[in-house]
This record gives sequence, C-alpha cells and structure tokens, in this order.
Amino acid sequence: MIYKIVIPCRMPNLNDLLDAHHIGFKWKTKGKAVIVSASKGSQMKKDWQKKCELPIKNALKGKKLSTPIDIHYHYFEINKQRDKGNIHAFCQKVFEDSMQSVGALPNDGWSEIRNVTTEFDVDERHPRIEITITEVN
Repeated sequence: MIYKIVIPCRMPNLNDLLDAHHIGFKWKTKGKAVIVSASKGSQMKKDWQKKCELPIKNALKGKKLSTPIDIHYHYFEINKQRDKGNIHAFCQKVFEDSMQSVGALPNDGWSEIRNVTTEFDVDERHPRIEITITEVN
C-alpha cells in the first residue's frame, strides 16, 4: 500500500534546531553533579512533532503500517537558500518520531525503514513537504 502525507508548510532545518538548542542550554551545578536544563531546541522538536501528527493521522486513519517501509521526502522550498542536508535532517527525525508517537510505526530502525529517498524543488507560493510511504511486501 502507498500513502501520501503532506506537511503544508516549511519546517525548520537542523541549523535552526542547533541555534535553539544553544539558546536554551543551561548548566547548573549542584555539588559535583551537573544538571542540564531542557533546551529550547528540545521544545522546538516536540512542537514540530505535534504539528506532524495531524497530517499523519488524517492520511493513515489509525492504520499501523506493515514493515518494512520505504519513505520518499519531496521538499518544496520557497528558494534555494537553505542547505538540503539540513532541511532533510530535521524533517526526517521529527517525522519518523511522529510516526511512532501516533502508533503507525513501532520503531524507526533498520528493520522498519528500508530506504529513504529525497527530492527537492522550489515553490515560492506553497512551500510544503510531500511524503510518500510505501509498504514493502
């Protein structure tokens, strides 16, 4: 079976996540122990994970995918300014974690995800990410 999921906007990229992580990163010492507070980067990831869950739920309608699957990410950016690797790194992590959180995938390891491919285009008016999931049987 083949499923198509559309994230109807541009997502942050890996550089945005790293910048947010460093802004919120705080070290607190308590005796010899070092405590690291939650960063803005981790909150950013959680927020985007929640934003991905609704399109996943709408497309899959509660279905648990048969694994392994292939995932194709087709990015439509507003221009060519952002680095492709950084765009994909953030989206892939967030999207696959969202698939797990809604119960569509038990895990995002090698046994569950066989291949991941990417494609990039420019659409100034309608940036989005079209994700095609193919169950490999």
